[in-house]
Amino acid sequence: MGVVFELLPAARGDDPTGPARDIATVESARVERPPGLFGSLNAPPVHLDLSIDYLTHTPLKSFPGSFTCMRDRVTLGTWLPLPGPFFFGLDLDTEAASYSGKWGLIMGGTDQNQTLWQMSIGPKIIDRVNDTLTLYVGSVFIFAGDLDAEVQDSLRYELDLAVQLKLTSKITLTFGAGVRTGIEARPSFYPIAAFEYGRLKIFLEGGILETTWPLLEEAEGHHELDFVASFGVDLRQYRLAEYSGHVLTPVPGGVLRDTRYPLVAGLRYSPFTGLRATLTGGGNLLEKLEVDDHLGRPLARSHAIPAPCFMIRIEIDI
Repeated sequence: MGVVFELLPAARGDDPTGPARDIATVESARVERPPGLFGSLNAPPVHLDLSIDYLTHTPLKSFPGSFTCMRDRVTLGTWLPLPGPFFFGLDLDTEAASYSGKWGLIMGGTDQNQTLWQMSIGPKIIDRVNDTLTLYVGSVFIFAGDLDAEVQDSLRYELDLAVQLKLTSKITLTFGAGVRTGIEARPSFYPIAAFEYGRLKIFLEGGILETTWPLLEEAEGHHELDFVASFGVDLRQYRLAEYSGHVLTPVPGGVLRDTRYPLVAGLRYSPFTGLRATLTGGGNLLEKLEVDDHLGRPLARSHAIPAPCFMIRIEIDI
């Protein structure tokens, strides 16, 4: 079986819930709750992440037509201390991918305006063994597809294992691995790795390599400005509906796979503790749409001409 890198909300390169970030969040909250948007509250930390990812007009190569895609995403996460050195975390994530245009031609139709969903719940455990060693176990349960698709056929699962070593007050290493099931596809395996030197960070989580370079910091936790960049492979898999308005769909119960290779860069700004805004832009160096039948057998493939993409993201710690 070959190694396949793919991407989900819990492992996306720009996602705040990867193992390296989770461990850092727990470490900062170990002694007392860090101040959020409304100051230091006597309550579990809550992280809210809102993002809009827009892919502009993208012509298809193998079929006439083109499409645009907008992904609207909301993530809500929290952490709770457990007895001993353990912490329990939980993430709830919802993403709506709205496709519009004539991309339906690859499924034998004409114009196709459709919203496909990806919803997940991610419980995880962190064991802070000592001041140097921290262990991480995370899992994700995902529904991905049309809201009219069969639920049992649209489920995917993920398991992440990671170890973090705090070598000095500034240098931290994280490494591990994960496995993820697919929709009518073999499970995929991916590496987890991170290097941190203060606010300079390099992450490899899922199929995305991301780097953060500090540009400005007037005071600790205030007026931070970072340069962020990422590159990798972004794969979404969706189960299609069987019927629409009691009419059989062009590919009943089939699978849509959208694979992108985005290269993006931008700025992340934090005016004060508890609020961060990120604006990035770039392009998909390669994109491929694939449609399989209900058993995962290929029906149609089409590469797309590279197109610009943009993302705006707001993170709030409450």
